[in-house]
Amino acid sequence: MREINSLLNDLDIKPLKYIKKGHIFIVETKDNKYVIKKSNKNIYEYLINRDYNQLPKIIYLDDYIIYEYEENIDTPIEEKILDIIYLVSLLHKKTCYYKNITKNDIKEIYEDILGNINFLKVYYDVLMTSIEAREIMNPAEYYLARNISLIYKSLDKCYKDINDWYKKYESLTSMRYTMNHNNLKLNHLINHHLISFEDAKDNLPIYDLYKFYKETYNITDWYDVYLNYNKEFKLTGYEQGLLLVMLLIPSKIEFKNNEYDNTIMVSDEIEYLNTTLKFINEITKK
Repeated sequence: MREINSLLNDLDIKPLKYIKKGHIFIVETKDNKYVIKKSNKNIYEYLINRDYNQLPKIIYLDDYIIYEYEENIDTPIEEKILDIIYLVSLLHKKTCYYKNITKNDIKEIYEDILGNINFLKVYYDVLMTSIEAREIMNPAEYYLARNISLIYKSLDKCYKDINDWYKKYESLTSMRYTMNHNNLKLNHLINHHLISFEDAKDNLPIYDLYKFYKETYNITDWYDVYLNYNKEFKLTGYEQGLLLVMLLIPSKIEFKNNEYDNTIMVSDEIEYLNTTLKFINEITKK
């Protein structure tokens, strides 16, 4: 706190009130409000150098970042999601570069995903053998048994699609990399500005989409979200193919001691797979 007070004094910012929210401070002055938090200076300088202007107004940037506080406008969630995906598409477009790769790089991606698929097949085989051996199933177990065909269907499709992907793209010599926000959440949008870049890092652009889909698949139509992203930064064939496989891989359901939570967990997974299969069919239909 002493460090922050000294910094504000150097900037001639005279605080009247501090509000602490998690790891950030909101500072109220007579005429304005500011957000102060620890930052990664290199990330923000890189964004500014790449002409990414969809950031709040930055007052100071070093070990801390200080930017003007903005009251968030109350907008529908669906609109917020579209705003975020637009800002992410711009982020990817302005930070895109090509990285040379070898056949081993593609093979590693393929084998990692294939290994996960094979692991889950064995895992669910063993789990279902155990469940079916019971005289009386718990509600969550019964719900899983009734819907296990959906999990196997998803795994079979992932297995086929990742093998098709590998055959088609095993000879790629370069892949697109972008700066990924890496922590996309609804509260990281403030009036058409994207905030909280502290976890940002370079990666394939699909990882931002993958994480954001997981956050929001059940509260909006992701077909429209996906189309809006592609208007500004269109995914390549190998990117789309890899993303769709990653999205469809089921989670590993591990039962706990709370039967209510177990039932909700199975229900959520079944909803996720049904929604994702529908999304994939919309994206890939001829």
